[in-house]
Amino acid sequence: MITQTDLMLQAAIGYARRGWRVFPCRPKDKRPIKGLEWRKYATSDEEMIREWWGKLWPDANIGLATGGASGVVVLDVDGEEGERSLEELEAAYGELPRTLEARTGGGGRHIFFKAPNWYVPNSVKKIGKNLDIRGDGGYI
Repeated sequence: MITQTDLMLQAAIGYARRGWRVFPCRPKDKRPIKGLEWRKYATSDEEMIREWWGKLWPDANIGLATGGASGVVVLDVDGEEGERSLEELEAAYGELPRTLEARTGGGGRHIFFKAPNWYVPNSVKKIGKNLDIRGDGGYI
């Protein structure tokens, strides 16, 4: 029987195999494990990931470092207001390209893009209401 712990471990390894750096977050939460310096320890090393999710924190949620650290920038669309803001941006500037997306625990979505070769700052609601950018130094 496949357990929730098995699924989280396999998901973390799957992200790592994409070159994305992950770290454990508190169970059912988006905050890093208390005391873990995620910026320092986020990794794509499978041995470390197996240690974290297989032994130390089997119930941990998965944090993913964004920006140049993992080569991915994420648009965080929060709820209906965020969807309306995104529709307005697309009407003004054109549709976003098709790319990987994930549903968030809060009912929003994360839209993934390859990180460019320059610094992408994190932002909260600067490009639109309930639209956040997770870039260099950020995580989802």
